This record gives sequence, C-alpha cells and structure tokens, in this order.
Amino acid sequence: MYADDILLLAPFVSSLQNLLTLCETQLLNIDMCLNVRKSVCTRIGPRYKQTCRNLVTNDGREIIIWADTVRYLGVFVVSYSCFRCSFDNAKKSFHRAFNTVFGKVGRVASQNVVNELLMPKCVHVLYYGSDCCPISKSQF
Repeated sequence: MYADDILLLAPFVSSLQNLLTLCETQLLNIDMCLNVRKSVCTRIGPRYKQTCRNLVTNDGREIIIWADTVRYLGVFVVSYSCFRCSFDNAKKSFHRAFNTVFGKVGRVASQNVVNELLMPKCVHVLYYGSDCCPISKSQF
C-alpha cells in the first residue's frame, strides 16, 4: 500500500471524520502528511444527494471537498444511489488512442492491419477497471 492509494470507507460522515483523524495521526507519526488538495469525498447510497458536513484535518484549517466523481486507481466512481462507475474517461482515452493509430496508418494499411493494431493499442483502455465495476446495459 502506498500513501496515495488509501481509501477510507465509512457508514456515516462522523465515522469518516474519525477515520480521517486516525489516518492523519498515523501519517504524521511516519513523517508524512495528508494532501487535502488531492483528497476528495463522495457519498454512495440512497441519501447521496444530501449535503454532508465538511471533513477537516487535525489542525482544523483544511477542508476536504465533496465531489460527484472520485478517481481511485484509474477507476472513476460516481456518487449515486448504488455503487456505479463512469467510463467516460475510458471512452475518451480509447478515442484518443484510436485516432493516434488511425492517423498514422489508417489510409495506408489494410483494414485487417488496422484492426490488429487497435486491439493491443486501444481496446485495453476500455476494459481497465471494468472487472470491479458493475456495467449497466446502457454503459455496455
């Protein structure tokens, strides 16, 4: 585990604040600190639209913001009534990779060659993280 890969899960905002305080204390013990500019919170569940109390650091000066989307290890988790991921960034990355490959060889190479290049260079970005995220019919 690395410090930038820490994920805190809690059933209540107050519990999350307690976990954050404990985590920050442990980080300070090993001469590390929490970067609140890179830290965000999101809410998942039936009350996901409700406004939450701000989370603060141990010194009370820094506030961690609440976001509609959280990126964790390259997977974008969306604040929703149930666990849901967004694949919009994966689609953008796929199109970017496709346009790069097609721009280089699309007019010169045969369709079979282009297809063979797209599979290892482009398609894998669509699959990244899909094994941990439920995919709805519309997302598929």
